[in-house]
Amino acid sequence: MQNAKSGHDDIARALRNLSLDFTAEEIHGQMCGVLLATPLNEVETWLYGLIGPRDKNNIVAKQAVESVSGLLTNTISDLNDNEFKFDLLLPDAAASLHARLKALASWCDGFLYGFALGQCKLENDSDSAEFVADLYEIAKVDLNDAENEDNELAFTELVEFIRMGVLLLQENCRPVAKSNGDLQ
Repeated sequence: MQNAKSGHDDIARALRNLSLDFTAEEIHGQMCGVLLATPLNEVETWLYGLIGPRDKNNIVAKQAVESVSGLLTNTISDLNDNEFKFDLLLPDAAASLHARLKALASWCDGFLYGFALGQCKLENDSDSAEFVADLYEIAKVDLNDAENEDNELAFTELVEFIRMGVLLLQENCRPVAKSNGDLQ
């Protein structure tokens, strides 16, 4: 990904410019869930449905669509990368732990929603089913008393757990194919 941490603000701005009521992390979570559980041609349909038709003469909207479309392309590439470059799109470490936990919960909500739209069945895969159940619990995180050193380390470990779980789930559902990411 273009560097998930630095791209967070760009995607958040693009979503605002498109008047979409989603956070950057929620959209990225949805995108990842849809990518893992849905045929690729339906992923692009999902994204178009999310963004909707836009005036091609509106430069701000066109740039915003390009940013979100680029996130899709980068996410597909990162999920397919043999060096495990995939990362969650979350605020950077300068944000408070409370804000990052809230963003992580939003990412998990988005992922669960996107994954539920798809066709991946987990009946015979207890590890993947357990991971999805874990995401559900993470999405309900208690944000009280978030700020301390132990919680900072736990947050880092939790993000890594989710990152690797997504990659495992991808392998168990199906490898993600390439996309041209062109929604214009």
